[in-house]
Amino acid sequence: MFDSIYRMMVDGGRISAKRRAEWFDDEEHDTKAMAAKVQEYLTRLDRNISDIEYELGQSEKRVLDEKVENKQQFISVFNKTIEKVENKLENLGSRFQTSEKGSLREYSAAMKEVGPSTSKIRAISDQEYLERLIEETREEQETESAACEENELKSNDDESEQAVRRNDQAERVQAEREQAERVQAEREQAERVQAERVQAERVQAERVQAERVQAEQSQANRMQAERDQYVANLRQEVEDLYDARSYLPDRRWWRSHAIC
Repeated sequence: MFDSIYRMMVDGGRISAKRRAEWFDDEEHDTKAMAAKVQEYLTRLDRNISDIEYELGQSEKRVLDEKVENKQQFISVFNKTIEKVENKLENLGSRFQTSEKGSLREYSAAMKEVGPSTSKIRAISDQEYLERLIEETREEQETESAACEENELKSNDDESEQAVRRNDQAERVQAEREQAERVQAEREQAERVQAERVQAERVQAERVQAERVQAEQSQANRMQAERDQYVANLRQEVEDLYDARSYLPDRRWWRSHAIC
């Protein structure tokens, strides 16, 4: 515990390594009172750090869960969580400073034996520890905020890419629909032309058939007329023969006269 505190002080330039060794090796200094107080502060800080880490873990879980459902709600919840953590840190700092002042008044007599430099060293170490804790917490919050912003930008980029893909897909579907409609129109046009050609061929065949029937009928009428004329001529010849016979003598008289 002392090593960690004074190593931090030495690294920060607040105290030299030689002074730390002299203070630590001086048996006249009462280190028990300081050790107990430091242990109390460290225990309190550890508990607060654990609470903060738990809150951050729960907040991160809620943020991740709510981000899937609603990004706006996720941003609002995350901002509220950050504000809650910042308020807790501010309350922790003010409470720690108030507790530090009261504790200094309570055991000032015990710390007189340690010396003014040692008392100053202890106060500065606690303050610096708190400042570093707050600074690290803020850095973590800034890192998380930057990560959230990066995720949001990535999400926006993903949404832009999805929008582009949706537009491309819509254009492709529209082109396919237009192509299908054009093919359907061409097929209907071809079917209509085919139907018109078949209808024209049917009409032509019917006209040719009608002309052939008419020609056959005309030929039949002409042949019937010729046959009727031929029959009429035969009848006329027969009538003429009958008329000519009437002018001939009786056959029986003619035969008997010829014999005589």
